[in-house]
Amino acid sequence: MAPLSCHGLAWKVDLPWHPEIGDINIQKSSGSSNIELQCKIYHFFPDLLTVKWYEKKKGGQEVHVTDSDKYKISEIRERDANLTFSSNPSLSFEKSFIAEEEVEFICRVEHPCMKNPILSSTGLLQVTDSQNFIVNNIQGPQSWIFGEKVTLYCAASYCKEDTLVTWILREDNGPTHKVSELLSERDSKHGMFQSADYMALRERTETSDTEGLQDITSSLSFRPSISKHKNMVTICRLSCGGKTKQKTFQPKNLYAKPKASDSIKLSLLDSGEVLGSFNIQEFYPNDIQITWTGGRQSAYDKLESSEHFTDKDSIHNVLSECKIDGRLFKNPDFTVKVSWKHGSMDVWESRQVSVSDKGKY
Repeated sequence: MAPLSCHGLAWKVDLPWHPEIGDINIQKSSGSSNIELQCKIYHFFPDLLTVKWYEKKKGGQEVHVTDSDKYKISEIRERDANLTFSSNPSLSFEKSFIAEEEVEFICRVEHPCMKNPILSSTGLLQVTDSQNFIVNNIQGPQSWIFGEKVTLYCAASYCKEDTLVTWILREDNGPTHKVSELLSERDSKHGMFQSADYMALRERTETSDTEGLQDITSSLSFRPSISKHKNMVTICRLSCGGKTKQKTFQPKNLYAKPKASDSIKLSLLDSGEVLGSFNIQEFYPNDIQITWTGGRQSAYDKLESSEHFTDKDSIHNVLSECKIDGRLFKNPDFTVKVSWKHGSMDVWESRQVSVSDKGKY
């Protein structure tokens, strides 16, 4: 067998396990002046990842950051359940080491399976002036499933007690929603929360390491739909001490999980063939993999099939059909199997039928 390969290596097949990168999370321990930047990189294979950190002062150029007295760099790599690798690199430093008022940190990732590096950035941070509040990147799932609850989190440090948090949602071809967070059950009774579709809550309020200031976390929960949230942008806006800052979040994937028929339908054709039919409904997007196989025990051959798609309100349905030589069913152990895989699914699912499955078709 010819060896597999990525770009730049002497392999002949591109591998599908390109690394993906999440937002940089900013961690600050209570009572400590240390700041730690954490990044998550996942779904890559082989384990040939290169991670580099860069510092960029406002108006300046990117400077490569290495492990030193000023910066501490660490990385933990793990093999996940799906046999791909994940990496958790971090960069930590003392606030006093950052001379500039506003600094941006960038995590850049290279891998042989990618032509170009990918990166994640903190945006401009104000880390030395404790009176200026810091807003972290919004944290939440990068893949949303239709009808399944999604919760996004936005944390901020060095906030005044009267800090106001507003979540703004710009739906695809629809209205813009502004949702104020509930600070307590009392606020709900007084009508602060006005949307039936979205709920914003103050999840955490803790005393900061600077007297008179607080560290807070706000959350927004909702159940995504395809029509409203296909291209939705979510903004968390904080107003504190006359200043306003905001962070933006947009998921990488929006899915509706396919709903499959209970069984394969078999019918006889005049040609002597048997027609296998299988319906898969209500999925999004429409890139779904469907394969038919036939055989007995562990010896299965791939069968040709045809797919007929129908769409309604951005939701897709497909009828998959496969013609099978009727003579194969003379063997009571002959089995027909249909398998499918969609981006919303972790593993392939399947249905199968054979002559011995009496009454099932």
